[in-house]
Amino acid sequence: MAGFLHIQARLPRAAGLEFSARLLAVHPAWDIELEEDGLNFVLPISGDGAEAALAEVDELARAIEKTRFGLTVELEAAECAEFPARPAPVAAGPWRLRPLAEGESPPPPRPDQLLLPPGARASKKFWAGEALLLT
Repeated sequence: MAGFLHIQARLPRAAGLEFSARLLAVHPAWDIELEEDGLNFVLPISGDGAEAALAEVDELARAIEKTRFGLTVELEAAECAEFPARPAPVAAGPWRLRPLAEGESPPPPRPDQLLLPPGARASKKFWAGEALLLT
C-alpha cells in the first residue's frame, strides 16, 4: 500500500535546528519544516517504508536526547492516504504565482507571473527556497 507518513516532533527550537540538520544530512530530499515547537514533515511511503522511516527518525531523536541533558523528543506519526493540502503562497519574490487547474491550458506568458502545474504543493520551506532562487 502506498501512502504518506506524517511525522511531528516536539522539541525546543535550538534542538529542532539540530534535529533538522541531522535528518537532512541523511535525507536531503525530505521537506522538513521547522516550527516554534518542533518539526513537521510528510514522507511518501510504500510497503514497509513507514516502519523503516519512523525507526530512522526515532533513532536520530534518541541521539539528540543523549547530547542534550534532560531533553525528551516527543514524536507523533500517522499514516495518511493523501498528501495534506498545503496552499502555495500568492507570490514568490516579485512574481505572482498562479496554479493551473487540472486540464487547464496555460495562458500566454507574462513577465510578472509564474504558472504552477496542476496539483503543485509544497511547504513553507520549499517556497522560501524557491523565492530565494528566483530573486
